[in-house]
Amino acid sequence: MPWGGTKLPGGVTLRHLGRGSRFNDVGGVSADGRLIAFYDYSTGRGPGLYDTETKQEKFLANYSWDGPDYGSGPVVSKDGKWVAFNSYKYAATDAQLRVVRTDGTGMRTIFGMEGKSWVRPHDWSTDNQQVLALIVQGTAHLCLVKVSDGSVRRLREVPGDPNILAKISPDGRYVAYGASDRKAHVMAVDGSTDD
Repeated sequence: MPWGGTKLPGGVTLRHLGRGSRFNDVGGVSADGRLIAFYDYSTGRGPGLYDTETKQEKFLANYSWDGPDYGSGPVVSKDGKWVAFNSYKYAATDAQLRVVRTDGTGMRTIFGMEGKSWVRPHDWSTDNQQVLALIVQGTAHLCLVKVSDGSVRRLREVPGDPNILAKISPDGRYVAYGASDRKAHVMAVDGSTDD
C-alpha cells in the first residue's frame, strides 16, 4: 500500500511518518502535526519527540530500564511547547506527573503521590494551562491538573480497568473517553454532564 499521501473518503489523507519501536507507545501529536511524543518501550527511554519534518528524534529525559525509575505516557501541549509525562519507581509506586519543554529544559513535577499509585496524562487543555490525567490510588479518576500549581480538579470516577483513552475536544468544551464498559462517553470539561 502506498503511503505518500493516500487519499481516503471524507477528505482524510494518510502519510507515512516513519517506523520503529518509538511508535509502540505514541502519546500525542502537536496541533500542527509536526511533533509526535513517544516512549521507547524496548529500552525504557522516554519521553521523546519525533519531528515529522526533519525525521529526527530526541529524548527529553534520561530514563531507562536500568535506572531507579522510568517515565512514560508523554503528551504534547496544543502549542507544541511542552510535554507532560508520568514517572514511577518500579512496581508503579510514587507516581509523578511532570512537564518539560520540548527543547528539554524546565522539567518539573507538578503532581505526585507516594506508595502504590498511577498517573497518566491524556491531553492538554486548549489554553495549555491544564493536563487531563487519569489518577489512580485505590480508585481511578479523570482529573484536570493545573500546571502552574499542581491543583487537581476531579471530573469523574472511572471504575474498572484504568487503561482508558481520554481527549479534550478541539473547542475545549468536552472530554471524550472510553471506559471498561467498552462504550464511548462524552462529558463537559467541568465534569458536570456525561452521556
